[in-house]
Amino acid sequence: MKKLLLAFLLLTFSFPTIADAGETAYDRVMKSSTIRCGYALWPTYLELDPNTGELSGIWYDYVEELAKKLSLKVEWTTESNYGQASQDLKTGRYDVFCSGIWLNASRSREMDFTIPITYQVVEAFVRKGDSRFDDNLEVVNDPAIKVSTIDGEMADTIRKEDFPKSTSVGLPQISESSQLLLNVVENKADITFTSPETVERFLLKNPDVLQKVKTDRPLRLFPEVLAVKMGEHSLRQMLSNATKELLFSGTIEKIIKKHEEIPGSFYRVAKPYEVIE
Repeated sequence: MKKLLLAFLLLTFSFPTIADAGETAYDRVMKSSTIRCGYALWPTYLELDPNTGELSGIWYDYVEELAKKLSLKVEWTTESNYGQASQDLKTGRYDVFCSGIWLNASRSREMDFTIPITYQVVEAFVRKGDSRFDDNLEVVNDPAIKVSTIDGEMADTIRKEDFPKSTSVGLPQISESSQLLLNVVENKADITFTSPETVERFLLKNPDVLQKVKTDRPLRLFPEVLAVKMGEHSLRQMLSNATKELLFSGTIEKIIKKHEEIPGSFYRVAKPYEVIE
């Protein structure tokens, strides 16, 4: 009799657990009226004031406006990094990775994405006066050439895919973007791959130390998006639809201009219509 009672209790109390296991991030957001955001710190995108603890940046303002449109709140719950985002979303540490992430094929295996609010290109950069790679990036694919990278980030990916014979001067995922460039400036590496916006911001404080390698096209171009767990179609669509409204109303443009230190650093989303005069 005791065994039957124990089995009944186990089955009874297991039902909420089973239900919770089937709950989606969308369900949680709608039930709590709150988006739990994970984020990574990156200048202009999302920054933390060490004195006040307040967040700011393009993606902070965008996500807060997005939530307002949806009558939701935002909790900036977890500081993470770009390499950890897919695992965090998979385990439910947060509902959305809110810092702005570059959409690429490898990430699409593990995450889903909203429509973009900006685009960004990746170019090659070297020390001022170094012209070895101009119009000849194939030279980088040599063990003697050192590439400054951050583990799991785009410079690391480009080195592995395009210049696998080169030597990586790797930095941990928590490293700041400035360190990626300092490795080149300080002659610890020959070259790195990053966005012009990142370099232009660096040059404001460190003028005339880096230059772009001359090429006929950028190495990469990426949409900048929010990321959700793979399979969260309802959450992704809701966020994308609200983003369209912010794009069409001009809100996104106002946010970008507010934080864009160097005009034109961010590539805008083209209007999806034509005005007939």
